[in-house]
Amino acid sequence: MDFGDSLRRLLCFERPHRYPGYVSTLLQEVKQFDYLGLRLDPMVNMKAAVSSIQEKANKAHSLVLVVSYFLRYDKHHSNPTICSSPVELLNLRKSCVLPHFLLYLRYISDETQFKTLQASLNKSLSTTMHIYGHPTALLSLTHLL
Repeated sequence: MDFGDSLRRLLCFERPHRYPGYVSTLLQEVKQFDYLGLRLDPMVNMKAAVSSIQEKANKAHSLVLVVSYFLRYDKHHSNPTICSSPVELLNLRKSCVLPHFLLYLRYISDETQFKTLQASLNKSLSTTMHIYGHPTALLSLTHLL
């Protein structure tokens, strides 16, 4: 339900100043805001929260990709044969990417938003491990199912 512009002007609040001679400031309505890390919109349909979760998870995923690249291709001067194992990459992904998805999962009630987050999580796992295929097979290969 969308209120008209005239009704929005009626709902605006003014903050008076303590000192005489100053003009009061009109407070503006915001379209969305962060509350304890969860982005909320006026209709509380969680679209802003889902986009915020995906944005944070994508930043963490790119960090995991950079670290995994350096673990794979940069050789240490004392032991040039050292390389990272898939278990290290999974643990790195679990500690960086997974918390963004799991932290606010209880607030997502729409099935399409949940599937969007699940698809993004599966894509993150497949690009981190360089295994592409069916998501259920991917989860079973990495023992996450």
